[in-house]
Amino acid sequence: FPIEGISIRNKFPSKVESFTIGKLLTEIKLSFGDYKLSSIITSQSFHELKIQKGEMVTALLKSNEMMIMRYE
Repeated sequence: FPIEGISIRNKFPSKVESFTIGKLLTEIKLSFGDYKLSSIITSQSFHELKIQKGEMVTALLKSNEMMIMRYE
């Protein structure tokens, strides 16, 4: 599933399982095989993309940093 003009290497063809639309942000839950992914985008972007439950989308993952903290 090549996507032209995008340098992100982590591309996951995923199925839209559900979404929760808020006034400002929308959470989208995806499935990638046996894995579950979640993304939060602006509600405006969600409406512009016309995302529908059950359709296939490509999740683009770019992570510059991840921090883990242990609670004591």
